[in-house]
Amino acid sequence: MNRKTATALIAFPAVLILTGCSISTSPDEAGLIYDAGPLSKTSFQECVAPSARVFYGPADQSFTYPAGQRTYVFGTGEESDIATITVADRDGIDLGVVGQLRFTLNTDCDTLVQFHEKIGLKYEGGQDWPGILAVYLQQPLRKAITEATQGMTWRELYQDPAAKATWEKRVKDTLPAAIEQATGGEYFTNIDLSLQKPVLPKELTDQLLATQRAAEAAIAQEEENRRLELKAQGERALIDLYGADNYVVLKAIEDGKIQILPVPQGAIINLPAGDR
Repeated sequence: MNRKTATALIAFPAVLILTGCSISTSPDEAGLIYDAGPLSKTSFQECVAPSARVFYGPADQSFTYPAGQRTYVFGTGEESDIATITVADRDGIDLGVVGQLRFTLNTDCDTLVQFHEKIGLKYEGGQDWPGILAVYLQQPLRKAITEATQGMTWRELYQDPAAKATWEKRVKDTLPAAIEQATGGEYFTNIDLSLQKPVLPKELTDQLLATQRAAEAAIAQEEENRRLELKAQGERALIDLYGADNYVVLKAIEDGKIQILPVPQGAIINLPAGDR
């Protein structure tokens, strides 16, 4: 073997290392590596756990998916993943539903491979995560909320805490099966849900506000009537005690219409003849 051939053989492994690739997963990620060489059929090679780094060949492929609990927010805030969900109650009144859906993607190796090959590959190898959630979480969520709301009225959900709790529980109980039906497997686990009080249509909110203001005005009027009645009772008691004429004088003194000047004991007071 000449020197030139030996040098080439020694350098060859270094070329493989320099042209190879690696996948580094964060603590909330899990990965997959597929053998995708030009002379072989693409096939699964290995799973990559969270917080790991694995090297693979230059022709192979790697994919990453979320690991650990995730939160899917629906509402109007900046942190929301999707807008408020609109459903109709038993009377056909449109209600806005705001809340949070918590879940975990099942990253068990065999299950994650199935999820990737069945669903992830249709969404850019899992890179279009919002697209996956829109189909396999959002649609089942809408279905579960719609079915739970159809049997209740907005007044029950908005004003009765017990009815609202029952409604929320119905959604929680039916949601896992709806998600599994949509995905065709137990790919999402640890599903939990919290729903806020439904958002009413503006015209209905305005009516409730007007009713509340009218009720508050009625209460205020009742309080004023009670105050006036107590005052009248006190005046009648004074009239009975002092007589009507004396009460008029007493009232005039209280209102400042008649001034009373203090007179020292023994002082002589001269009154005009007409005032005697």
